[in-house]
Amino acid sequence: DFGYNDQQLYTIYAHMSKLLAVVGSHVETGDVLGLVGDTGATTGPHLHFEVRVGKNTFYNTSNPELWMAPPQGWGVLVGRLMDEKKDLLNRSEVSVQSIAPKSPLRIVNTYGIGAVNSDEYYQENLVLGDLPAGIYKITFKYNDEDQQTWVEVFPGQLSYFTFEGVNGFNTVRPPAPTLEFLPEAL
Repeated sequence: DFGYNDQQLYTIYAHMSKLLAVVGSHVETGDVLGLVGDTGATTGPHLHFEVRVGKNTFYNTSNPELWMAPPQGWGVLVGRLMDEKKDLLNRSEVSVQSIAPKSPLRIVNTYGIGAVNSDEYYQENLVLGDLPAGIYKITFKYNDEDQQTWVEVFPGQLSYFTFEGVNGFNTVRPPAPTLEFLPEAL
């Protein structure tokens, strides 16, 4: 019973061993919807979660980490990695390392072709959620050379960066969406 930009919004949960909620059930935050499993084609027990915008089809899948508020004190890293022709880099392995002592190295891959649709605003091909606020070193290989930048993750926010081949890194967000319609003053 909710949507986004006048489009229906769907949440999909898959590979569960037991379903407790059914289509059309009203659920609240914290309700148990099912039990983790490994049904279908999986590599092991896990919960597959998707957000779909507009239509309930695989081709309308968006990254769910862009739709969830991070825990208090944590943030989300969003990236757009491209070559100099602005073609997205697909399936690139990216290392994300906090400067905080004893922090785990996190590895994330950019989206594969057709696996996830980029958000209309961010046009991202990489999202890593649930990062404690702090400064992170981002590293990946491009043309067999290490590329590196630093990004600050802020609590409760999305931190954004782009890489554009020989033009390098940028941390400027895309321009804010504009109103296409302004109501008349009475």
